[in-house]
Formats: sequence, C-alpha cells, structure tokens
Amino acid sequence: MFKYNRFNKEELFEHFKSVFIKKGAIIIPYEYDIEINLIDTPKLEQADLYTYSDIIKEALANIPNFDNIIQKSCEMDYKKSDLNIRNFLFSLSYVNVSKDEISLCYWGDEVNSEFTVTFIKDGADWVCMNNKKI
Repeated sequence: MFKYNRFNKEELFEHFKSVFIKKGAIIIPYEYDIEINLIDTPKLEQADLYTYSDIIKEALANIPNFDNIIQKSCEMDYKKSDLNIRNFLFSLSYVNVSKDEISLCYWGDEVNSEFTVTFIKDGADWVCMNNKKI
C-alpha cells in the first residue's frame, strides 16, 4: 500500500526538458505536476531556468531516494500505530530548494494532513533533518 519507487531519476530529468514556470514556481510535468520553488529566487522567470538548472537537477536526482525514505518512515509509523493505514498515506505536494537544502512537503492522500521533511547538504551527502507532521 505504501508507494515506493514512484519517482525515477531518468524520467524526472527527461520531463525537466518540458518544464514551465507558473506563478513563480517551476512545474515539472510528470505523472502529476511536481512544483519546485527556489527559495532564494522569489520572482523566478523562464529565463532563470538555465541559471538554476544545476540546483534543480540536484533536487530532481534526489527526489526518488528522499521519497522512498519518507515512505519507509510512514510505513514504520503505521506499523507502530493502531490507526487506520489511510492516516499514513501521503503524496508529494511540492519541493522547496536552495543551494544546501531540499524540503519536500507531503499532503495526505485520504486525510487532511501535511508534513514537511528537510534534507541538508553535508559535504557530498544529504542528511534528513526532521520528519514532523504539521
């Protein structure tokens, strides 16, 4: 029931070719649109995509692994709980990106709930900083 491996790095890179800007956010047309917000660039325009392509591609490269980590955490929380599984099913809503930080925001698939998980760059590695429900 938990959705592992729902993102593929190569497919995300392929879809990056057809990216567009909507209300200052980068929209990656995928199975469903993935919204990416560049934290340090509030007035993003189409011309900025080349300038920030390395940061965007780094985020895209890490989304599959980060999402699997988050799905595993949701599954483990479910196994420790007496609650219905629907309380632990979440889908990626949007991604906030800066040079050294990637935050993934999830919305509940069946319940009105959301949480954000932040990964911080530590040298060449990314470290998960939290997994707190809001």
